[in-house]
Amino acid sequence: MNKTRVQSTTPAADLPVRLVAAAAALVTVYYRLPLPFLLLILFLSYLMWSYYWTLMSCRSVTGTSLAARESIFVGETCTREFKFTNGWLFPLVRCGISFLLPAGLTCSSDNTQTLTREPKSEVVPNTTFQLSPAWDYYTVHYAWLPEQKEITVRLQIQGLLRGIYYLPPPHLFVGDPSGLFRGLSQVAREQYLYVFPRLKSTGEIFKTLDFHENNREDNFGLEDRYQAQGVRDYQLTDPPKSINWYATARANSLKTNIYQRQDSQFCLVALDLCVPVQPAYAMDTARVDDPLLEEAISLAAGIALFHLEQGAMTAFCTNAPLLQWKVKNKGMLPGDTSAYMSRVKPITTLDFAGGTSQAQSILKVCAAIDETSRADAEAQAKLWERIQAAPANTLIYLLSYHDPPARWANTEEYSAGRKHADPAQFYSPQRLADLASARVRLFNLSQK
Repeated sequence: MNKTRVQSTTPAADLPVRLVAAAAALVTVYYRLPLPFLLLILFLSYLMWSYYWTLMSCRSVTGTSLAARESIFVGETCTREFKFTNGWLFPLVRCGISFLLPAGLTCSSDNTQTLTREPKSEVVPNTTFQLSPAWDYYTVHYAWLPEQKEITVRLQIQGLLRGIYYLPPPHLFVGDPSGLFRGLSQVAREQYLYVFPRLKSTGEIFKTLDFHENNREDNFGLEDRYQAQGVRDYQLTDPPKSINWYATARANSLKTNIYQRQDSQFCLVALDLCVPVQPAYAMDTARVDDPLLEEAISLAAGIALFHLEQGAMTAFCTNAPLLQWKVKNKGMLPGDTSAYMSRVKPITTLDFAGGTSQAQSILKVCAAIDETSRADAEAQAKLWERIQAAPANTLIYLLSYHDPPARWANTEEYSAGRKHADPAQFYSPQRLADLASARVRLFNLSQK
């Protein structure tokens, strides 16, 4: 544990009050006033007794923490466990664990009567490249902890919104019987929790790709990329087009083809989130849930992971602004909400790679995408340069989503700017035909 800190819980026990009381006691000695001197000495003695009681209680309590998982998917939960033991000869009157969680995460305990939640006010950021989240302050209280007693607290943390979340270090707190002081000790290190987007099933991805390809006006990428190698029993997640009706008729039960990849072993997934214009005054805003954007991110991640499962070397690139956490105070005390998120504008590219590590990297990039901001025309051009650099034998998925956050749609600046530019027109058939790779699939996921 870190160094113990003792804080006063009331202004009557603050250091200035103690200094004034000590100075007043000296004055009473000088003027030979025994009764005021006695009262001041008793007051100071009581404060010192409460202070050292809190200090010794906090130092005698040992606490440990089992860190939560580093990554979960939206809607999943992870467990965070705390243990603390009263090693002192006296019971602890008031003690517990306190910690902060960013809004977007919910917390529940195995003992709901001891867990309390207090929302913290949101701090307005100073620049357009900062985003200050709202915080929830949680405490697990125990009014009476006997000596030599161990307590275990299990917390279930659920991610409701995709993103990267900074979990400040939790603190063990111990108070004195009078409630004038509170001792704090850090029981674990800070942690980052990645909440990945919901992934579509293989069947949903096939249906989405089939729907878009059947409604295409060009003929890019329509060749059969797989070769049937056998049959197996049909599963609900299999697309209907994979059913082998000849084998089904012979076996009298549904059979589906087993496909093997026959074309390039390289795949590139590019996610373009460019908008015509960005209102400068609308950049600083709280995080919101954008279902259509989440759908686009989920589809991009699902396609990339699908091809990784098929053994393809897969690359991922996007021009979406990402969010990174900035922490001003490494040893954040409970209630300190100085940590904030900073927007990162450059193009993000993950080179061709395979395996689980590449899948984790893709999911972490998708978790960091900022839903309150979008890319500009310059970022769209830079993303196109990365796509042009792909080898000729690469299968390219280009997913574009050009809808702004909902709060931008009614602003005059955005309405005027969108009349002069349409990011969807950037990917013309002529431009796509100039790519080295002929296997290109363009999906415009914006609302019509």
